Amino acid sequence: MKVPITDIIIKERVRQDIGDLAPLMDSMKKHGQLNPITITRDNELIAGHRRLLSAQELGWTYIDGLIIDRDSEIEKLQLELEE
Repeated sequence: MKVPITDIIIKERVRQDIGDLAPLMDSMKKHGQLNPITITRDNELIAGHRRLLSAQELGWTYIDGLIIDRDSEIEKLQLELEE
């Protein structure tokens, strides 16, 4: 589903260094978004922080998102780490 980028809530992330976004941005510009970000029903980002940041830098207003139902902070952290 398409999600407005401005609606996505980014809380504290495990990964502190996002690295060089240029290659991902080039790929997204050329091929589009190949994989959705993962969010909760409340639009809290679980996985796909680099994709989200790249989309923002590219000036996108919407991004493809996959909604999952997870209430436990531990489960959300596990999913972030798995991604």
